[in-house]
Amino acid sequence: MQMRISLGRCARTWTVALVLGAALAACGGGGGSNNSNNNTSSNASGTIGLTATSQSLEPLGTSTVTAALGGTIANGTVTWRLIGNGSLTSATGTTVTYVAPAAFDGAQTATVVATSATDTTLATSISIIVNGDPVLAIPTTYPANLNVAYTASLSVAGGTAPFTWSLLSGSLPAGLTLGTSTASTNTISGTPTALGTATAVVRAVDAAGRTRDGTFTLQVRAQAACAMEGEYAVLLAGHAGDTFAVRAAHYKVDGDGKVTGIEDLATSGTTKLGASLTSGTCKTSALNFGTVETASEAGGATLNYGTLKPLGDARMHELDGTGIRVTGPATLVTAPLTSQPSGSFAFGLTGVDAQNVPVSIAGRVTLDANGAVTDGRADVVGAAAKTASAVTGSLAAASNGRGTGSLSIGGTTYAIVHYVTSADRYYLVSAAASGPRLAGFLTRQATPGAFAAASLASPGVLSVWANSGAGSTGRAITSLGRIANGAATTVDLDVDTGRETSSSRAQLTGVPFTIDADGRAVIATADGSRRYVVYLDGPSNGYLVETTSPGNGFGLLEKQAATLYTNTDVGAFVSGTQFGEAHSTLLLAPNLILASGAMSNPVSASYAFDANGRGDAITSTNYFGGTTLVMYAVSADRILVMGTGGTTRVPTGSAISWLGR
Repeated sequence: MQMRISLGRCARTWTVALVLGAALAACGGGGGSNNSNNNTSSNASGTIGLTATSQSLEPLGTSTVTAALGGTIANGTVTWRLIGNGSLTSATGTTVTYVAPAAFDGAQTATVVATSATDTTLATSISIIVNGDPVLAIPTTYPANLNVAYTASLSVAGGTAPFTWSLLSGSLPAGLTLGTSTASTNTISGTPTALGTATAVVRAVDAAGRTRDGTFTLQVRAQAACAMEGEYAVLLAGHAGDTFAVRAAHYKVDGDGKVTGIEDLATSGTTKLGASLTSGTCKTSALNFGTVETASEAGGATLNYGTLKPLGDARMHELDGTGIRVTGPATLVTAPLTSQPSGSFAFGLTGVDAQNVPVSIAGRVTLDANGAVTDGRADVVGAAAKTASAVTGSLAAASNGRGTGSLSIGGTTYAIVHYVTSADRYYLVSAAASGPRLAGFLTRQATPGAFAAASLASPGVLSVWANSGAGSTGRAITSLGRIANGAATTVDLDVDTGRETSSSRAQLTGVPFTIDADGRAVIATADGSRRYVVYLDGPSNGYLVETTSPGNGFGLLEKQAATLYTNTDVGAFVSGTQFGEAHSTLLLAPNLILASGAMSNPVSASYAFDANGRGDAITSTNYFGGTTLVMYAVSADRILVMGTGGTTRVPTGSAISWLGR
């Protein structure tokens, strides 16, 4: 049995949902809103409304879906499409029958989509829940706080009501009690009155006598304690006005929520490097969500955060009225380093040059014991493009988690600040008062000098983001895809591209590639429509630049794990924009729920993954930069999501978002 915990945020009330299938607790978070499926769509030319004979089925049950067409398409027909498990049969121009899948554990959501045959821009959908055998997941809870009201919402997926709930063994923290509900949802609520950790087993029995147990542990911490605690390396990128901005830092968060540290801020109007914090406070709003408020020579900032399940790493987002909109990761540094980076590394940087023109860099370096570059090369896309240019420079030892240095590529020198996450991974910032503003990563190469064709044999997920132009006329253009079936000289590409108002998908087989021993690989189609230069840090993993239109693309290649997120999995994810560009939507959702084909909190959507980890989703909200989404699972705990156009958010443009747990 698989168990996950769903984490909701409702003002100052602490809400935890033990999510077991499609019964989900949801409240606003991170800049979105809940929207249920309205089963109707319309535009200036016509309308489509959908009804179903049943929207709740048992395995192998059936439901007939009927489309009612109005306006100029009143006498027309629709085409049908299914997102999720099951099948569609007996399709006509206005009706179709959905057949639920056979027996399974939990609950699944299937979405039937109807699209006008004469106006393909007009489509709507209806969701059908299929209930299998009941499932109860083992939760991992975020800490409660002493004397702060707490509610845990428990849910069973599948099964038959009524349910009997009981506390089988163990104990709840003092001040909390189990509710008396007979529905598929119940609560544990109260106000913790004592510090410490408690473990309990909750039992749910359905009307058919099927029993499911869930064991969870809940810690009660001090009233002022913050969900973030320890030392964190932070890299936030995005925009201030129409131009690229970056904020990087090393924060130390004490047990009482006090924050000290050092930070760098670079925008078109302000560059403050190595600014010490004069004050800082970390506050928990609910469970894994809260704020970090800081002040330094770089100015004041309020950063929202959402911590991942182990209360280690976090996702942060600045949207505080200062005009700076940046987002990115905060990584818990478990063993702070003071030595120079040394060894062989791949790196990637993206942002703007001194003229605010987009520029991106991917490369590799070898650093000696003193941090000096002894070997390296890099490719640059942008106004001053470079191909496999030599790299020189050095990186100094870190103090308080921050080090400095420089990298020179093809005659251009970039001032570098690096923040240590570990000896194998660093956050990079390139900034000067009148120079480029770049942000990126430096990661150790697993097999330096020994890369070969087999290094691209494993599947990998591509994520690429770019700007079509500088200033207010620019628009974000993104791609999300997968390389697979790597042979001695070719790979297969499956790439979705999102633009402001349109999207496309390219499925290409036998795309040639070359690879050098230092990890530089070039993947290029014969017609020149796709060309990626990748610098690997491991098998099917590294940093890339796309040298075809729009010409400044930067991205990641991430090795795809053997175990991927599936349609029936249940999980609570922290979601944020993958990497902020000057014209992309920036998001943070601390408690986004994926469960059995349904997404919720703060956006409602239906989704389905194929065997390669590619997901298709539809939603009524432009939360991710479009109402149709494409998703790629990197692993069971990491998913990339891209809106495929049609966004009305400001700034406009597509975006890639990151989901992690």
